Amino acid sequence: MKQQRGFTLTELILAASGCRSQVTDVWASGRSIPGAGNFGCESSSATSKYVGGIRTTQHGEVQLTVQNMDAATNGLHLYLKPFDASGNAAIEQGKPGTVANRQIARWDCGVAIADTASRALINDLPATCRTMLDITGTFAP
Repeated sequence: MKQQRGFTLTELILAASGCRSQVTDVWASGRSIPGAGNFGCESSSATSKYVGGIRTTQHGEVQLTVQNMDAATNGLHLYLKPFDASGNAAIEQGKPGTVANRQIARWDCGVAIADTASRALINDLPATCRTMLDITGTFAP
């Protein structure tokens, strides 16, 4: 089962690409920061077979809810967090209504330090997605 779960989690990461692109575009464009749940990529319902929902913080951090895998992983979360070229969280300075105009150089992927239940996913994630992330925002919707 572990091999299958790892493959499915890779699909989950790929499903996040649209939201990752949307957040990156908003921050690079210099437009006003829209706030949590308002980047235009969120969904409170399923977006694919394995993604039960997508939420964002006011900083552009992304949370995906796992579904249709197994009882041990359904309802757990995978997280993505943007960083600038200096390795700083790219958008922690951003507040709703302010202009971003900052470049996102990389996205880290993994589980949130504070989400102890979702840590069960860490060993099944691809090696490039095993980061313990310090999520600083509040997720919406």
